[in-house]
Amino acid sequence: MTKGYNLLFSVTLQHAYYASGTAQDLVLEPVGPTAAFMRRNDVHAKMDGANLIVFYGKEAGLAPALAYLQGRNSLFFALRSQNPYFFNITDIPFFHSQTHRLYATNISKTPDSSGTTSLTLTDFAGEADLLPNTAPVFKELQIPDTILGLVEIAIGRQAGLVPLPSADPQANPVEVSRFNLTFESRKANWRYLVVNKSQLKIEQMEVLDGRTQLSFQQGTPRLLHGTDHLALPLSSVSTYAIQERSPLRPKLKISSAEGSSISRTASTMIDLPTPDWRRIVPEMVDGKQLVFADMYVFL
Repeated sequence: MTKGYNLLFSVTLQHAYYASGTAQDLVLEPVGPTAAFMRRNDVHAKMDGANLIVFYGKEAGLAPALAYLQGRNSLFFALRSQNPYFFNITDIPFFHSQTHRLYATNISKTPDSSGTTSLTLTDFAGEADLLPNTAPVFKELQIPDTILGLVEIAIGRQAGLVPLPSADPQANPVEVSRFNLTFESRKANWRYLVVNKSQLKIEQMEVLDGRTQLSFQQGTPRLLHGTDHLALPLSSVSTYAIQERSPLRPKLKISSAEGSSISRTASTMIDLPTPDWRRIVPEMVDGKQLVFADMYVFL
């Protein structure tokens, strides 16, 4: 006899950094009492790519679970990243992970016309920052220090919540609830560190995207860390999103003096790289924390 299951809800993790739009390196997993509750009541959670799928056995009917859900009507999932550079590509303040974690819930949310509910990210430092119905069970959740945050999926009869399954195994399954949790890309000042190894007599440098000149400013020359190469920083005035496939196609236009008795200027166009998620650097500038995406250009 083949055992049957009903879907309860799904959570799709999305990230604007990736060309696919899905957060390929994030996972959700049940924590503390939620994991124990699921084991007892034939409820299961599985990550399918960037989707958390929660389902339950038809035969169980979740009858033993109803009393639990009436008194404590949320399932909690830890959000983890398998990418050590997650904060480099995500629009979350640096150093937040030392004092804060992320939090999202479907409580007080309304599905859109397609039936999908978007979860909103907030952050919290402790139980006082959580919703009133969540705070009393905060200490029981056994939240590890290593997680990025907590996702709460509430089950009940109010709009936006996951409908309560019937206690009758023969009843029709509840409508499957679908949720999206979206992370925005980090924006940074793009900074090109230009090393003039060829000793070109540079008169002017411009950064272009197609025929459009981008606003970049020159900084004070500096030695590249661990080398004797002197680099001239070119930093964008505006911030740009860090993406796996950036829509920008930057080029460096170099105007240099030619070695001739007649003063002439030659122009050269060089393709520039787009940011590498490993080289995202927070710095204090004039009392403000800025984020730079460093890239190296050797002439």
